[in-house]
Amino acid sequence: MRVRTVEESIYNYEDLLKIENKELKEKCFKNWRESVYLATEEVEKTLEKFKDMLGIEAHYNYNEFGGDINFESSFDDEILELEGIRLLKYIYNNYDNNLFKGKYFSLWSKKDISYKYYKEGYPVLKARYSKVIKENTCVLSGVCFDEDILEPIYSFIKNPKGYNFEDLINECLESWLKCAINDYSYQLSEEYFLEETENNQNEFTEDGEILN
Repeated sequence: MRVRTVEESIYNYEDLLKIENKELKEKCFKNWRESVYLATEEVEKTLEKFKDMLGIEAHYNYNEFGGDINFESSFDDEILELEGIRLLKYIYNNYDNNLFKGKYFSLWSKKDISYKYYKEGYPVLKARYSKVIKENTCVLSGVCFDEDILEPIYSFIKNPKGYNFEDLINECLESWLKCAINDYSYQLSEEYFLEETENNQNEFTEDGEILN
């Protein structure tokens, strides 16, 4: 038996930025794009929370070039056709607790000795949610995509004109779909590839194979 040791060049993020390695970067990007796992979980979690809030089912498909979405519900036509002030009242009466939450406050406890605010000898933050001051930041699942899907509703609340309930739901779903497509496209972009390569300290062979 004979053992042969072969030397192989390994490239990192800084190497891919060099002008002379342009072809290598393109090769690495192509291989990465074909194997990348698209982390769309947060986007779709927002949609799931929205569906739960309204009690609807949504059917959709999308990719980096486009998509479509529609919904089914058990709402009576009378509800779907609500508009103006009547729709505004319906939204407040049924979804106010979903659309707005008490403003979060936290502060260091001023108590010197308290089991409630000290843990293992260290002070911990007191936290509470206001019962008076409301906010609408990331109220569904806690991520920014919540604001995209709910933006048409918040806009309608400020100016309750131009939509019936069915139109408003469709506007929310279309807003979410646009957000999902943009997120999908970004995660397939060279910019995202380089960002992930730097953050994860990925390395590549001269064939563009991802080593880690």
